[in-house]
Amino acid sequence: MTLTKRFLQMKLDCDLGQMNVDKRFSNVPTLTTSSDSVVRKLTPQADMGFRPPKSKPLQRSKLQKLRELQTALQQEYATVLEADFDIFFGSPLSSCYRCSWATERLHQGYRETTSGLQRDYIRATERLRQGYREITSGLHRDYIRATERLHQGYRETTSGLQRDYVRATERLDQGYRETTSGLQRDYIKATERLRQGYRETTSGLQRDYVRATERLREGYTETTSGLQRDYIRATERLDQSYRETTSGLQRDYDYRETTSGLQRDYVRATERLDQGYTETTSGLHRDYIRATERLDQGYTETTSGLQRDYIRATERLRQGYRETTSGLQRDYVRATERLRQGYRETRSGLQRDYIRATERLDQGYTETTSGLHRDYIRATERLHQGYRETTSGLQRDYVRTTERLHQGYRETRSELQRDYIRATERLDQTTSGLQRD
Repeated sequence: MTLTKRFLQMKLDCDLGQMNVDKRFSNVPTLTTSSDSVVRKLTPQADMGFRPPKSKPLQRSKLQKLRELQTALQQEYATVLEADFDIFFGSPLSSCYRCSWATERLHQGYRETTSGLQRDYIRATERLRQGYREITSGLHRDYIRATERLHQGYRETTSGLQRDYVRATERLDQGYRETTSGLQRDYIKATERLRQGYRETTSGLQRDYVRATERLREGYTETTSGLQRDYIRATERLDQSYRETTSGLQRDYDYRETTSGLQRDYVRATERLDQGYTETTSGLHRDYIRATERLDQGYTETTSGLQRDYIRATERLRQGYRETTSGLQRDYVRATERLRQGYRETRSGLQRDYIRATERLDQGYTETTSGLHRDYIRATERLHQGYRETTSGLQRDYVRTTERLHQGYRETRSELQRDYIRATERLDQTTSGLQRD
């Protein structure tokens, strides 16, 4: 619009300066172009019933030049105003063919800028979302791997602890069984030796008792046999002496008296011999019986003492074995209980450490993901806010630029209208002066 105004002003000044207008020109004819009605509508003179003044006829050549100048001016102005007629009465600015390129570029720049901003905003949002997803996915993978490693370490540790506990329990059981088996073997061997010694001792005592009884019986039998032989021999000698004496006395006178005395002596000697023999055999039998009783009593007492000693030794051996096995069993039970308690405490400690480590891992993961989520939300909010502020600023700049473009158009149109009116007035004055002349 400014270029058009300057072009019209320069063209009018040039044409008016070069013309040598004769004051004898006739009247200037009125405009008959199709834009005449438009000019009358748009100019204030048209609203006040303006008509070009009548003038005297001019010379043909100068009048023709003046008409051409007036026609060019009116055509140029009418062309501009025909295109801007709707705008002058409030139509959209896009109907202005001279301002449409600026408005179109403004719209296009605004659309391209907002589209670029929207694309950048979408890309930034997508990159932010993708980065958030990748980070959270990586954190989730690391969390799962750490949890798996923690689980695996806990399982391996508890498995190793259980294996060690089972092995220690097996070694303890094996040692207890071996010790009790050894003690049982030693107890059985000692019992066997004690029983064997008792049997050997009782067998020896029985053999000695039998031998002593045999010797005693044999001595008694020999003594009684010798006494019986001596008694028989003495009796036989006494009988022989008596018969010899009585045979010798049969020749004597006093046979009857002598034989009676001899018979009495013989009877007495025989009685004394029988009595001595009886007393001797009775004493020997009593001695034999007493010796046998003493031998039986000694044997009985000895065997009873041996049996008592055997029973006491067996009882002491059994009691020692029981006390030893009971002590071993108590030690085994205590060791087993300590081992089980240590295993439980160690496993409980491992479980507590595992739970604490899992809780710390979960808490760290939750805090990290929460912080990342908060940072993501804040970054998204800042991105939204920056986008809204940028688009709002662009929209304000666009509205201000559009307003300035409207205002410039209105000011240029008003100035162009004033310049046209002034040029028309000068042209009318010139034609009027030429017509008067």
